[in-house]
Amino acid sequence: MEKHITVGVAGHVDHGKTTLVRCLTGIDTDRLKEEKRRGFSIESGIALLELHSGRKITLVDVPGHTDFLKNTIRGLSSVDMAILVVAADDGVMPQTLEHIQILDFFGAKGGFIVLSKADLVDEETLELAELEIRELVDGTFLEERAVIPFSAVDQRGLGEIRIEIEKAAEKIAG
Repeated sequence: MEKHITVGVAGHVDHGKTTLVRCLTGIDTDRLKEEKRRGFSIESGIALLELHSGRKITLVDVPGHTDFLKNTIRGLSSVDMAILVVAADDGVMPQTLEHIQILDFFGAKGGFIVLSKADLVDEETLELAELEIRELVDGTFLEERAVIPFSAVDQRGLGEIRIEIEKAAEKIAG
């Protein structure tokens, strides 16, 4: 029997986690009326992603706002791997570090980093954002992992993200 893989999609509020999940799956994980009104996730949302190989992955889109940290902890408590989302125009923020610490505590086995909103910055700013995130993840389970620039506007990086999910899931499934 094939091991089912659960992927936590984590990062600071408004860095594009829900948008990334929607681009990958077509599913809007913000389903509550209050989430729609406020424009950010309050509860963790779940979306199924079927990869080219046929493997099915569960994506857990967790809240990025500090007021909903308990919901984030609950959502990340049993993930196998993580996609850490950092907005290229914002860079590392307080919840970025908190989410890495939570994932590390729960023993996430792998994953990678997505630099979202890549369409909003020039190449130099994108490089600086990557350097900043690499420095932050030094010594963590995300050290030496892929950093993929992504834009929901022009879909830049979406194919690479799918490939990276497939590769990471293969390693975890063993």
